Amino acid sequence: MRNSRITQAFIFFVFIAASAVSAMPARAQSNASTGKKLTVERIYSAPSLSGTLVHGIEWTPDGKRVTYFERTGTGRNAATDL
Repeated sequence: MRNSRITQAFIFFVFIAASAVSAMPARAQSNASTGKKLTVERIYSAPSLSGTLVHGIEWTPDGKRVTYFERTGTGRNAATDL
């Protein structure tokens, strides 16, 4: 069950990343912050493209949206948001 969730999260991340890149004009794609196009090698290389990590990723019952928990802050100021 856990591997299934991890797989779903990975597919969701790749889908969002690909959607964001494909929505950019061609010039912006090649001149993005690093000046390189998004490739499979870049997706798996350092530094990570994911930013902060989230957990508890689940599809809504209708399958149209995704929910997840995100931890913000540190120590006593830490909070978990849906």
